[in-house]
Amino acid sequence: MKKLIFASVIAILAAGGAWAYAPITGDLSPYVSGKIGYSHSSAPGQGLDFNGVGLDAAAGVAYRVNPVLTWRQELELSYSPQWGNRDSFYGPLAGMVNTYLDFGNCNVRPYIGAGLGASLANWNWKDANGAEHDYSRGAFNWALSAGLNFDLARNLILDAGLRYSRAEVLHANAAFQTFAGTLGLRYMF
Repeated sequence: MKKLIFASVIAILAAGGAWAYAPITGDLSPYVSGKIGYSHSSAPGQGLDFNGVGLDAAAGVAYRVNPVLTWRQELELSYSPQWGNRDSFYGPLAGMVNTYLDFGNCNVRPYIGAGLGASLANWNWKDANGAEHDYSRGAFNWALSAGLNFDLARNLILDAGLRYSRAEVLHANAAFQTFAGTLGLRYMF
């Protein structure tokens, strides 16, 4: 039943071509976006696993390269508190510069993306002896993304995406990898 409802929503969104977002080739279109997502992070080698809900806010600009390719560049700020095993917590506050390529000129368009940035990684946990460890360090981040854009109105886009990111913590032999699914809205000016 859930698959039928999802497929119906996709078909309805794809059928409404009258309001597809299609700026003129060469046109710059600034935008703002917000996303909410569910993520799973782990720290390989430390035996820590985390789950949580994250929030993202971004501002960017879209450039229509040709009728079927749009390039987007954005600045993103995100916070994703997560709780995990061994009474652990991981709460990265990250700033990223992301680049996306949107393909197609209809109401449903796939995209791919990549980003680089930095974060303040806060994490703590209890070891096997019950001793607490608490860290707050800077980290270098990178991310790969893919997803679908759904035109809801002329200037309003629903974004459903998947992201893999990795935070390499500075001056601590630690790295966190995160898999996230996000749902958001983007408003084009």
